[in-house]
Amino acid sequence: MTRAPVVTGRHLAGPTGAHDVVAGRSTPEEVRLFLAAGVPEILTAALTPLLPSGLGPVRAEVTRAKLKPGRSLAVGVDVTGDEVGSRPAWVTWGSSSAAASAVTDALVSRVTDAQRRPFSTLALPPDASGMRVLLAPVDPAFPQLVDVYDPVRLARVLGDADLNAFDERLSVAPVRYRPGQRHVVLVESADAAHRLFAKCYRDDAGRRSVEASTIVAEALSRWGGPTRAARAAGYSASHRVAFWAGHGGTRLSRVISTGSDTAAALATRCGAALRAIHEHVGSGAAWQERTAHGAGRSDPAVEAGATRRAVEHVAALAPAAAGRLEALVQDTVTELLELPDEAGHVLHGDFKCDNILVEDDQRLVLLDFDRVTVGDPALDVGKLSADLRWWGQTQGRDAADLVGAFLDGYGPCPPARHARARHYDVLFQLRAVGRRIPLHEAGWVESVDVRLETAERTRGNG
Repeated sequence: MTRAPVVTGRHLAGPTGAHDVVAGRSTPEEVRLFLAAGVPEILTAALTPLLPSGLGPVRAEVTRAKLKPGRSLAVGVDVTGDEVGSRPAWVTWGSSSAAASAVTDALVSRVTDAQRRPFSTLALPPDASGMRVLLAPVDPAFPQLVDVYDPVRLARVLGDADLNAFDERLSVAPVRYRPGQRHVVLVESADAAHRLFAKCYRDDAGRRSVEASTIVAEALSRWGGPTRAARAAGYSASHRVAFWAGHGGTRLSRVISTGSDTAAALATRCGAALRAIHEHVGSGAAWQERTAHGAGRSDPAVEAGATRRAVEHVAALAPAAAGRLEALVQDTVTELLELPDEAGHVLHGDFKCDNILVEDDQRLVLLDFDRVTVGDPALDVGKLSADLRWWGQTQGRDAADLVGAFLDGYGPCPPARHARARHYDVLFQLRAVGRRIPLHEAGWVESVDVRLETAERTRGNG
C-alpha cells in the first residue's frame, strides 16, 4: 500500500492544528479556520503526491465536521479537480474515530483500476499526526461498498435481487459517504429511464428496514390520505444493501427553507399521516419482531443520553452555554419521567423534514424506515416539531405556525402525550444544536445562542 506523505496535521497557514482542536485548546474561531482553510490545505498536500506527475491541482472543500472533544475529529470533504472529477473524502484524527479500522490488503485488492484512477491509492494510513484519509468507495467498515460503486459487480447484485432493468452500463453517484456510519448511492440505468437509491448496512438492518416499510405503507393505505411510503425495490443479503425506488419531489426541509406558502398546509398533512402510523395495528413478522423487544416502550433517559453526547463539543467550545444545556436536558428529562407514558404504538422513529418528499406541491412520500419501531408516539411528534422549528428559523420565523399546523393535523390526543411531545421537542432541538450548526462556517457561537433561546422558550411554554 502506498504510504502517506509526511503531513503534520497542523494548519500550514496558522498556529491551530488538529491536536489542538481535538484536545479542546482552540476557540470556535480557531476551529472554524482550521476546518475551512487548514483541512483543505493539509488534504491537498497529502493527495497531490498520489497523482501522476503534472496532474492537478486538486481542490478540497469541507462539507461537515464532527468533533468529539478529547477523542476525535472527523471531517467530510469534497475533492475536485480537472482530471479528478469529484470524489468524497473522509479525514479523521483520533483513535476513537469511526474510520480508524485498518484498511486490509484484501479490501485494497477489490478496488478496480477505474475506481482508483487517477490516484495511486484511496486510503492513506495514519501519518505522524494520526491523520487518516479515505476516498470513496473505500471503507473498511463497509467492504461491500467497493462492489456497490462498480457497475459490473453492481449489475450482478441487482440481477440477483431481480432488478433486471440495469446492466453493466449503469451509472453510480455518491449521495452520502460517511465511513463507519452510512452510505447511500444513486443508481441509474444507461438510458436514465430507471433509477434506484442503494443504502449499505453493516448488519441485517437493511432487511428490517424493507420489512418496516411495509408496515408504514399499510398504515398509510388504510388511512387513504395523499401520503405514501417510499417503495422498497429489493434487498441483497449477500451485500447487505437495500434498494429503494427513485422518487421525484422536493424534501420538505427545502420547501420550508425557501419560504413556500404551502408549508403550513403540508405540515398539517404530515400530522395526519403520522397519526395514521401511530394508530395502525399491524401484523406479520416485522411487527412481531418489533413488539417483542422492550415491550414497545421509549426511554427518556436514553434520549437524554443521546442528546448529551451530541452537544459535548458545544459545551467544550462555548462554556457559557454548558450550564444552559445541562439544565435544559436535566429539567426536561426529569419532567418527562414524571408524566404518564404510553407504549406499543408504531413509530416512524426518524420523522423529520429531510425524510418527507413533497410531490406536485401536495402529495407526500415518506422515506427512511431504519428506525421504525414501537413505543411512545410523543417521540415522533416531538421530533418533527423540533425539525419544523429548525427549518422555519432558517427563514427568520419562529415556526410556531408550522408546529401548530402540524399538531392540528395530528388531531386530539391525551394531554400527557402533548406534554411529553413538547419535552421531546426540546431534546431534539438541543440535539440539532450539536449536530447541525456547521463548525466550519462563520457565526457558530451566535447560532448556538439563538437555537438555545428557542429551546428555552419551548420548554417555558408548557
